[in-house]
Order: sequence, then structure tokens, then C-alpha cells
Amino acid sequence: MYIVGHSVMTELAAPHRFDVFGDDVAALMLPDIARCHDWGYDTCLDDRPVSTAGELLRLHMLADWFIHFGEGTTRERSGWAYRKMGVYAREYDAFFASAAARGLREGPPGDSRRGFSHTMMEYSIDTWLIRNGHFEGRFRSVQDVLGRVGRGSGLVSVDWARRTLAVAGARSDSPDLAADALSFGERVLSSRGPEELVYRAGVKKFGLQDSDASVELMKATLDEGLARIPDAELRLVVQEAAEFLSRRLA
Repeated sequence: MYIVGHSVMTELAAPHRFDVFGDDVAALMLPDIARCHDWGYDTCLDDRPVSTAGELLRLHMLADWFIHFGEGTTRERSGWAYRKMGVYAREYDAFFASAAARGLREGPPGDSRRGFSHTMMEYSIDTWLIRNGHFEGRFRSVQDVLGRVGRGSGLVSVDWARRTLAVAGARSDSPDLAADALSFGERVLSSRGPEELVYRAGVKKFGLQDSDASVELMKATLDEGLARIPDAELRLVVQEAAEFLSRRLA
């Protein structure tokens, strides 16, 4: 999932406990900004955070854990995103062929079929939440915070990110945190609406050219997949994920 999925699920799990549509969204999204998912998967089920920011990092990772691995305690690809990824596996060839034909990327596909397919399932959650009103009126406040990541001072500065990660004991896999933070902030800042947050995440992840044509390709592919996922199924996975987070809150 991405910004919308994580903020909405955290709010559903712990209503009004965090400002996830304001300042707290920065800490919530640190696993994506700083690439600390491997650390998070190793610790999220057992470790208890020592700070509010640490708890938000953990909630991000718990949501990812549930979507990828389900409610078990081992990293087996049995979560919803992997069980259902056939929805997008059939789109894989057409997506990257279209990207190449339109000059949106060079070289081989930017991800494996499995990587592409389970990621698109996650993006489907974000897109469904937006289209069903769960992010209504939230975009500008979230963009105001995350659009300054990597370039701002205080809350969204690279120094803040490093300190927050250190307090949480987080291990980052980023080779250049400053560059990754700036790239993250630029994608958020350039988004013209909440759905574009999702599309631009995919453009970056799948190695497409940063262009409106790439955004449109992401939208069209997500539309194809969402047409094959029942609303009731998406509603249920969001509910179950939020309940999982709620049970795991420190």
C-alpha cells in the first residue's frame, strides 16, 4: 500500500489517536521514505516502540505484514496481495509492452511478474479507498506535510528522519537517504490529486518516465484490475487489516 492505504487503515485501527492526515503521516511513511521494510518485517510482530514515531513506523509495517503474509507469524506469501495477484498478472506483459512502445521506459520490465502483480493489488486498496470517500478532504493536508519531505526543516528534514530512525532502532536499506527522501517528496508535491499519489508511486517503482503518459498508463491498468475485484472483497480486506492493527497496538 501507499500513503492513502496506510493513513486510512491506521485511523480505522486507532481513531483520533494519531494525526495521520497531518504531521504524523511523516513518521507513518518513513518505511517507504527510508527503505526500512526488511528491518520492519523482522521486528513488527514482537518489538514495542519507545516513541510515538516508532509506533507509527510499526503500524506501517504491521499493515504491510498483514497484506503480504496474513495473520501468521512467518513470512509466507499467503496474504491477500499474493493470493489474489492473478488479477494483475494477466496485465503484466501488456503494461510493460505498452510502456516500451510509447517510449516510457527502456530495457526489460522494471519488476518481476510477481512483484508487479502483488504491488498493483496493494495500489488497488489505495485507489478503492479514495474512490469510496475514505480520503475525502485529506489530500491537501497530507500533501503539505509529505511534499516537503527531503527539502524542509524540522519535521520533514533528513536530519529528523535519521534521528527518528535511530530512536526506533530502525535499519534502513537506503544507500542515500537524502536522495530518497527528496524523490519521495517530489512525487507527492507533483501529484494533482489523491489518485495521482498512487499512480506516481507506480511510475517510480516500475521505472517509467516521469510523465503524464506514464500516469495515464498506471491509471488504465489499475482500472482494468479494479473492475475484476468485487467491492465487498476490498471492503473486507480493509476491515480485516484495520482489526489486525488494532489488536497489535502497543
